[in-house]
Amino acid sequence: MKSALVVVSSLLLLSPLAQSAEMAAGKWNLTVELNAPGIPEEMRTQVQEGCISVEEAKDPEAALRKSWKKDNCSNGEAKRSGNTLSWSADCVMPDTDAETQISGKMVIHNTRHYTSDLTMKGNDHTMKTHIEGKWAASECQE
Repeated sequence: MKSALVVVSSLLLLSPLAQSAEMAAGKWNLTVELNAPGIPEEMRTQVQEGCISVEEAKDPEAALRKSWKKDNCSNGEAKRSGNTLSWSADCVMPDTDAETQISGKMVIHNTRHYTSDLTMKGNDHTMKTHIEGKWAASECQE
């Protein structure tokens, strides 16, 4: 009985590490739901394709930090716990001086499925975005 408890305890401690497995690289189908005042109903749900490189798939946090630099954002904060990556950053929108606060959470359900929730606040507006990502193919066509 005691050894069974030790095994179960070990599995429970290791399960977040197993769940944080990297994502599959390649083409992803994304269902994006936008929620903000003024967005027309026909634009609230969009289906898009995205490409995740091998490097991005292995380390989503590093990919996020790299995108912050490209998108004129502060260093921000990112924290990974098991299969969940949470973040926040302050960004300056392109061609403006408008500051926007961005926060979000990504849950990697398995190597071929993730969900992400993002909140952007700026200019007295808030937009919430929910993304459902499903892996589609190992190669991206650009």
